[in-house]
Amino acid sequence: MNGVYPRRLRENAMKKSDTNIVEAILAGDREAFGELVQRYGEALTATAYAHTGDREASRDIAQEVFIEAYRRLGTLAEPEKFAAWAHAICRNHAISWVRHRTVQRQGLAREAEAQRQHAPGDQPPMAAIQNEEHLRIMAAMEDMAENDRQIILLRYAGGLGRAETARMLGITPEAADKRLQRAVKKLREKL
Repeated sequence: MNGVYPRRLRENAMKKSDTNIVEAILAGDREAFGELVQRYGEALTATAYAHTGDREASRDIAQEVFIEAYRRLGTLAEPEKFAAWAHAICRNHAISWVRHRTVQRQGLAREAEAQRQHAPGDQPPMAAIQNEEHLRIMAAMEDMAENDRQIILLRYAGGLGRAETARMLGITPEAADKRLQRAVKKLREKL
């Protein structure tokens, strides 16, 4: 996921506060929204990925979140809480995506079962597994609590620092450190 939103651009965007950027956007500066995209793009992608486990879907979800956030920006009562607000929108989009995918998979599973019953000896070949370590880690993370998955992915997959992670989750940096420490310990135990 690194590289989707270049770190240098994200660091430059960090010079202004979220409040200043939101106020500029609401005053008509449409280009200022790009600063929020640079600042939070990787984090929102990581949040979506924590729920979906799908890189492409997580990028699409992050884009959808930014579109929705732009449209609803005037409803944001506390501009300094943009990160937590966008994070909540992202979480909701990702959960909806997972629900939709689950329904699709259930339908496909029923269809596949019906086909197997008609041709019991015909089983499709298994696709080759790429990146076994990644799959092993993601499988271990599936059973983890949402908060644990999110903080691990924000810090490591999203490439966020301590303060950025805390801001995205709406908690203090100290609380983020403790949550990350507990989450990593749980992940190591699962591996």
